[in-house]
Amino acid sequence: MGTKALLEWDLGHSLHRHWHALARDWRRSLRADGKSDATIRIYLTAVRHLVAWLIAEDDLCTADEVTRSRIRGWVAHMIETRSAATANTNYRAIRPFFAWLIGEGVIPRSPMEGTRQPKTPDKPIPVIRDREMTKLLNACAGRGFLALRDRAIIRLLADTGVRRGEIAGLDVVDVDLDYDFIRVTGKGGHVRTVPFGAKTGRALTQYLRTRETHKLATLPALWLGASSRGRLSPVALGHMLTRRGTAAGVEGLHTHQFRHTFAHTFRKLGGNDSDLKRLGGWKSDAMLERYGRSAADERAHEAHRRLAIGDRY
Repeated sequence: MGTKALLEWDLGHSLHRHWHALARDWRRSLRADGKSDATIRIYLTAVRHLVAWLIAEDDLCTADEVTRSRIRGWVAHMIETRSAATANTNYRAIRPFFAWLIGEGVIPRSPMEGTRQPKTPDKPIPVIRDREMTKLLNACAGRGFLALRDRAIIRLLADTGVRRGEIAGLDVVDVDLDYDFIRVTGKGGHVRTVPFGAKTGRALTQYLRTRETHKLATLPALWLGASSRGRLSPVALGHMLTRRGTAAGVEGLHTHQFRHTFAHTFRKLGGNDSDLKRLGGWKSDAMLERYGRSAADERAHEAHRRLAIGDRY
């Protein structure tokens, strides 16, 4: 996504040209560092929000003139008009921007110094229950192209817990049906292999057999659109899940729920955190803990019943 798509820059205005150039150059730097398109979009959106707020406040200035007070005012505005979660996301995304500006010699110090990251309420993402997963798969019943494709996607998400961008970015050659694993490219361009089970393998085989008759079958992309749309984009994949969820009576379904559900189920069935970390492509224990938080009470209760401490006496 180009920087102009993020903000309707008035390039006849010197300050607009200033911010446009910085956003453009930062985008180039992020791409050179191997950041994913999704991460770049989040980072540049934060720049857009900051600049848009400065314009609305009739306070547009150069990057070196952004003060701690302005940052605090922007954060307060987001909390009041959007949410604490949005403010938190934008705050964390704008911080590396100012760090990059320091490295580039554009500003002497970051206006983020002395500011606090907005707190967000701890709301674990709900996991998908077994009965809901069954309903989802039933909603994809049939032998048509879309039914087979969507069923394979849902099974693969549930079986591997990969990210939306990772599954959407799969090519046909990334599926190994001899050894039953997929090869995904994660954040930072890191490649890992993730195994899948027999039922997922069968769903993939059925889809691939039907895919051979698609008019765009020669394309490398694993997931194809219904007609001539080419690769199924991450956004289109998310919309598909929303539609299938609504049809199955599972409202508000989104890709990240599968990732949280996978982490919860893996731990619940006795999988260790070291293996989960490798399978999920998590680099830090903090991220692993975040994803393990969903339904943590349920796992704790089951562990308590299994240990039966009170029955020892």
